[in-house]
Amino acid sequence: MFLSVPGAELPKQRVGFHSVEVGERHYGVFGLQQSSRFVQLILAVTFYISIVAAAIVVETLLKALGWSPQEHRTALVSTAIKFNYTSILDIICGVVFIALSIVFFKPAVPK
Repeated sequence: MFLSVPGAELPKQRVGFHSVEVGERHYGVFGLQQSSRFVQLILAVTFYISIVAAAIVVETLLKALGWSPQEHRTALVSTAIKFNYTSILDIICGVVFIALSIVFFKPAVPK
């Protein structure tokens, strides 16, 4: 049974993340001071490597099972740019995207 003390707060703990965060700096497993940008870079590189490895594993598996075609039959067709209903929808979605981006990135004005 746990007793609670009024006004006492427990320290925040992150499961599986072995570092201490002080301000904008992270002190990692080896006790080295690491900036937030460095941690972001390490995460981005790790995710990229894992995605590439997964793609290689899937491609190898599909080739081993014989589910990947050996011969690709393609025909090059030269077409002109057409202006149809999808072009109109692309323009409308582009305008909506630009408007929402302006609203999102517009600095807030305090009252």
